[in-house]
Amino acid sequence: MDNLEFFSFIHPVLIYGVIFLGLALEGEIVLIAAGLLVYFGLVNYFLVLITVFLGAWLGDMVWYWAGKTFGSRYFEKHQRWLFLTKKRWLMLQKHFVFGNSQRTIFFSKFSYGINHAIIVVAGASGMSRRKFIKVDAYATLAWAIIILGLVQFLGQSFDYIQRLTKNVGLAVAVVVIIFVLVEIVVGKKAVKKL
Repeated sequence: MDNLEFFSFIHPVLIYGVIFLGLALEGEIVLIAAGLLVYFGLVNYFLVLITVFLGAWLGDMVWYWAGKTFGSRYFEKHQRWLFLTKKRWLMLQKHFVFGNSQRTIFFSKFSYGINHAIIVVAGASGMSRRKFIKVDAYATLAWAIIILGLVQFLGQSFDYIQRLTKNVGLAVAVVVIIFVLVEIVVGKKAVKKL
């Protein structure tokens, strides 16, 4: 029994707690790590899915609240540093209040690095809390299922490719050595002719 199996045997609640907090704070990297733990059989898929959903969704609610509470004042105070003119800020507010903000929230969940910024803007621009909660719940669930599924698929694919290409590295090294030796021999013959 290696250290990770021992740790998961003794403290499974701790693993789920770390996944929950990690997703509330960061997101994608923790989700991929959780998917790998599922792939290696150290944690339960459905418990991880529930933990991922709750952690990511709670984190999004905190970002939305931060935007709702502090966002407008922050954007107005620092708009020149954010390259945000008054006209652009009004356009963003209009988009999140009246426009197609559901699609923006949904697809931002799959965009690494901009999700939290878009959620803060949604809160600051006055997007309805009820609308945000509904769209974000669907987006978070879809995001968790898709990414966990991709990690499982890629893990299985990696194992399969590793088995198929067990000796490919050795074969490539032999081909490269033969190629280098042929180049050296041909090069020496060409120099002798000159």
